[in-house]
Amino acid sequence: MLRSIPRPAALASPSFLGVIATLAAALLFHGAPACVAAQPAASSTDALRARWQKAATPQARAQAACALATAYLADGYQREARELLEHSLDSLTTAKAEPVVKAPVQAALGAALLYTKQTERAEELLRDAEHQISTAKAPLEHARILNSLASLLSRRSLHDEALAKFTLAARLAKSDQELLGAITANHALALIQAGAFDKARDRARSVLATTAKQAPSPTRTDSLLRAGGVLEALERNATADTDTAADRIDALAAYRAAAAMAAELPLPALESTAQGNAAHLYELEHRPKEALELTRHALFRAQQARNQDLLVRWQWQAGRLLRDTGDLDPAIDSLRRASATLSSIRTDIALRHGHPLAANSFRDTVGGLFLDLADLLLQKAAATSGEQAQTFLHEARDTAEQLKSAELEDYFQDECVSLAKAHTKGVEQLAHDAAILYVIPLRDRTEILLGRHGKLERFKTDATASQLNATATRFRENLENRLSNAHLLDGRQLYDWIIRPLLPSLQDAKTLVFVPDGALRTVPIAALHDGEHFLCEQFAIAVTPGLSLMEAQPIDRSNARILLSGLSEARQNFPPLPHVPGELHRLQELFQGRLLMNRDFVPKALQDEVRAQPFNIVHIASHGHFDRDAEKCFLLTYDSQLTLNQMERLLRPSALRDQPIELLTLSACQTAAGDDRAALGLAGVAIKAGARSAFATLWFVNDEACANLVTNFYSHLHDHPEWSKARALQTAQQSLLKDPRYTHPSFWAPYLLIGNWL
Repeated sequence: MLRSIPRPAALASPSFLGVIATLAAALLFHGAPACVAAQPAASSTDALRARWQKAATPQARAQAACALATAYLADGYQREARELLEHSLDSLTTAKAEPVVKAPVQAALGAALLYTKQTERAEELLRDAEHQISTAKAPLEHARILNSLASLLSRRSLHDEALAKFTLAARLAKSDQELLGAITANHALALIQAGAFDKARDRARSVLATTAKQAPSPTRTDSLLRAGGVLEALERNATADTDTAADRIDALAAYRAAAAMAAELPLPALESTAQGNAAHLYELEHRPKEALELTRHALFRAQQARNQDLLVRWQWQAGRLLRDTGDLDPAIDSLRRASATLSSIRTDIALRHGHPLAANSFRDTVGGLFLDLADLLLQKAAATSGEQAQTFLHEARDTAEQLKSAELEDYFQDECVSLAKAHTKGVEQLAHDAAILYVIPLRDRTEILLGRHGKLERFKTDATASQLNATATRFRENLENRLSNAHLLDGRQLYDWIIRPLLPSLQDAKTLVFVPDGALRTVPIAALHDGEHFLCEQFAIAVTPGLSLMEAQPIDRSNARILLSGLSEARQNFPPLPHVPGELHRLQELFQGRLLMNRDFVPKALQDEVRAQPFNIVHIASHGHFDRDAEKCFLLTYDSQLTLNQMERLLRPSALRDQPIELLTLSACQTAAGDDRAALGLAGVAIKAGARSAFATLWFVNDEACANLVTNFYSHLHDHPEWSKARALQTAQQSLLKDPRYTHPSFWAPYLLIGNWL
């Protein structure tokens, strides 16, 4: 076992005075690039606010505004920072301020906008600021703006341009060693992202060699932290035959130097970051006791700094370390504390507040916390029995449920998930003939919780999360090939992992309600195969993104009010859908609904109809696309593309008036194969629109087959009011499966009933 790092030495522990952490200290994750130029530290936000208010000249006021905005961002007040900088920029524009005064404020605003994911405007502001400052003779301000712009470009994978701007920034900053160190550290991070590992190592070591010997400052402390992050990242990118001991030793040296600087200043948030990062290095070397000692120091400093992000990080790290030493109960307690702390800031993290240029999803960044806690709770359930085991199982499921809710908050970037939770009822108490299957893929196994009549039963398979995701992705790709039956092998494997162990407990179940995870979100569960029959031949099937996000309630079909809309003509480079008119006219005959087709199918007409009268069924037969970026999802209308946000504005008011849409049908949409984040859009579309359930397709289907299945589905809803929507879909799929033209699951499998299945 590698033993490259010496035992932890006692790092400096100063007395603590209240202090504003710098912007970089507020970041939760290793190596996040700073986008706001470093500002002088102040004793308090009040002092900076007073400095801003008393500034007599435009230049002094602009500098004070940037410093105060940086402090606001560090404290988590993103809106206040943005509004301050917007106001300052407007004032400077009105006063026709010189570029040397205006450009830094504009650049700071661009960086602040990244906190709310307004990347395009942020880049526009930063590029314009760089253009303005390049005409002024202000090399240090130019260097700071270049540093911010280059960091943004690097995370957007515009590597050549980013590296060129870092090189220019370093040349301009030669007279300011503190600024040069910050630029060099960010340059090293960009080189890591560009895959230039040797150059990244050289720059990180140069920061360590020069900055560690200089007088303490927030910027130098942050530069050392970044250098340590680069050196630590080099190990993660190393090949199997590379000796990474030197990189890890240098990373520890950078963190220890940063901790010493932060202690002297004092800056408890930066010291906490340095101590915790050093502890993580010991964790990587499987030395949990030594790592735990440093982690506890980091926790203490995070508490003094009142930094919730860091508290989450170190409580989670402590939980992992306690788990690794076999202290299961203390580990669970630590992870519970981390989860509780995270709950107070979860929306901010999910919405990327405080994490500019965050490239990863909520699951990638902190989702592991929920899975680690669920894992330990499931282990405790396995070691107990009776009511105690049920308590652990329910807590494990609720923990996984928190992750699903947060993922949707992260995906949609708004409060629609919270609105959905406000109307949730106890699902399992309503599911008399249904079984709720909650799939939890873990690193070493997959757990399945089967919910029936308020009780949970635990099943386990040896398939790891990575195996499950790989098989599901391959299954989805093969399903779309109508000329092959290659899907059967993976469909049977998934059946054996997820369904077969549960069969003895499903004897009297008629409906399976899946709460899938990962790549399972991208596959039609109906097409799983036991070797002889598809799953939809055995059970009616529904899916939901989370139990806490579903309001289970049957439609009042005696008073069905349906709004029908669709597009049959070729528009905006999308092919025609010639069977849409027949589909819509047949549905109109069944329900006497209002019809908007082709030229009449435009957002304004939809809005007018929804405002004029409440509908409990909204049917849209048109092309739709669901992307991993929610802003790129749309439904095709005659003259435009209806985004999810526009659809929400059109349809959600019905839910707010306690007249929610019971069923939203999207009969020709598609998501990318294997992209479980894109599937979040489809899975959550009902939540976004304020509907209780959605009926949609995973991929673009044969137009005629689609019209047949959809018409059959609605006919069953109309003719059999006692049937659930899940049963109506099952019967429609079985009818198509029996048609010799459409036996392949690519025709009938991609239809999903999402949410309320009753």
